[in-house]
Amino acid sequence: MHMWDYRNRRIGELSGGQKQQICIARALTQ
Repeated sequence: MHMWDYRNRRIGELSGGQKQQICIARALTQ
């Protein structure tokens, strides 16, 4: 999984599962 690619996309284009992955990724990077 390339989290950086997901960050560059609009949240509206992502599925619920991908939104959760982004939230987790952001939490880990903070």
